[in-house]
Amino acid sequence: MIGKLTVGRKLALIYLLDLSAVIFISGILINEKYIAIDFFRKEMADNAYIAAIRDTLLPLTRSAAQLGARAAAAEQAKRSSARTCAAPN
Repeated sequence: MIGKLTVGRKLALIYLLDLSAVIFISGILINEKYIAIDFFRKEMADNAYIAAIRDTLLPLTRSAAQLGARAAAAEQAKRSSARTCAAPN
């Protein structure tokens, strides 16, 4: 069947088959890039969410740490005053 084609038609057939392979591979690569872009957009949304949560929770943890430090300082002061009161004169 291919043997009966002229040289020009054989070359055109080779060209079209090669072109179809290039188009197919290009489509796969383009689809992969769209997947990567979609992942990047989701990642950016997640980063914005984490930044908002961090900005909300960080002051809470700092205030809790400060309260803990104040409680520890008050406990230490109480212990030291109890020692000085219990010491013989």
